[in-house]
Amino acid sequence: MLPNYEACIKSAWEELLAWTKADKIHPTCEEEIQCFLYHSLVSQIGDAKYIKPKVGFKGAARKQYFPDFILGQGNDVVVEIKFSYLSANSLAKQAGISACLRDIEKMQTDFPKSKRYFLLFETSEAGNSLSNLDEVYLAALQKADPDCNILHYPQKLLAWAEMNAHQKRYRNEWKAKLNC
Repeated sequence: MLPNYEACIKSAWEELLAWTKADKIHPTCEEEIQCFLYHSLVSQIGDAKYIKPKVGFKGAARKQYFPDFILGQGNDVVVEIKFSYLSANSLAKQAGISACLRDIEKMQTDFPKSKRYFLLFETSEAGNSLSNLDEVYLAALQKADPDCNILHYPQKLLAWAEMNAHQKRYRNEWKAKLNC
């Protein structure tokens, strides 16, 4: 019997969050997260036969698109990881959200029949994980592909009252773009 790859990736993500909260790991790049998740997936499933990281070039045009994982015999689950190093710079934030949107759209285009997971891990300059996400940013990501499962750390979204003036202005710009 084949494993439930969706349950496995969710469990691996929860394990990463538990280790982060327990101060056992402090990811500093996407590859560190990918390695942790790979180990967790292999440990859960018992083999690596259908766990494919960084698959490589796709398509005749050799378009470079590397989903971080393809799980299952028939591309059952596709996973894209995004590591975000937060800064107070609103232009950097805008570029980060735009990159996330592009990745989600690429997954939807390249793997329309697969279950899609977008994993966003944010950390700050001080090493703390404080989310600059709020419901508008999350809505923008979900709107790009309503069938994509978006998991993010930290899980607590930034409340309107916690935002500084730059974040509020940027949030309102996104809200206008999305007609929310």
